[in-house]
Amino acid sequence: MINVLSLILMLALCLVGCSKKSSDEQSLEKPSVAVSCVEAKPANIAKSIRVQGKLKATDSIAVYSKVQGKLVEYAVKNGYEVKKGDLIAYIDRDEVGYKYNQAPVYSPISGIISSLPLDLGSEIRLDTPIGYIVNIDHVNAVFTLPERYHSVVRVGQKSEVVIDSLDRSSYQFEVSEIDPLIDPISHSFTFKVKMENPNKKLIPGMFASGDIILETFEESILIPEEAIVALQGEWYIYKVATDQALLQKVKLGLRKEGRVQILEGVEPGDLVIVGGNHKVSDGQKVKNKIL
Repeated sequence: MINVLSLILMLALCLVGCSKKSSDEQSLEKPSVAVSCVEAKPANIAKSIRVQGKLKATDSIAVYSKVQGKLVEYAVKNGYEVKKGDLIAYIDRDEVGYKYNQAPVYSPISGIISSLPLDLGSEIRLDTPIGYIVNIDHVNAVFTLPERYHSVVRVGQKSEVVIDSLDRSSYQFEVSEIDPLIDPISHSFTFKVKMENPNKKLIPGMFASGDIILETFEESILIPEEAIVALQGEWYIYKVATDQALLQKVKLGLRKEGRVQILEGVEPGDLVIVGGNHKVSDGQKVKNKIL
């Protein structure tokens, strides 16, 4: 009888101990951490060179008088837009013994008055420029690069030009001309991107920046830079699978506009943690929100 009571007592103590151990283990289990994720999707990214320069007119023409005399009046001002045949100035022939009507000078092309260099009363000969007109139906974005890129930039390469003074509007064009010579002092060269300008918003002298596209990588995996975690000189991300954060080593490629190309370690459709990755550890339970 005593042996039976002892056995029952031992079993009861074991059950209490096991229950306490299970309760302790549950209390030590880490709570789920709230994180935000993005789904990895294929996209295109381009390797490019950043350049800076200015807009210049493609054509600049000097305006000449057909008669000699004195400049008596300008009919336009700097910056005026003129059409072919518009009045530019009047010339007084001022020949002794003769009386002439003032001779008009007309614009030979349509464009913008870029310079009126003479004072009224200046002597005018047939080879004296009265003014200069630029045609801005097209303009050139002129850029400079170090000589090491001379063999890299090619006519026809795609380019994205941004005009800062026009709400940073972006224009897509191609490299149209490359200077074959290297400047011996600056060890640089210039090249041009010809840009159509039908609405005349692009004005010579405007500052421009651009990206010359060297190579395009299609169907690349791009993720936000904030998803990248640096550990002991290596790059990692956290994936989410079955509500767990899984640490994954990755190989990085190009970076552009806050995104980074992943060459190895992430597949299309993977959920990658971008918010809260500093609060999780490998294998930890997470509550994910997909952005």
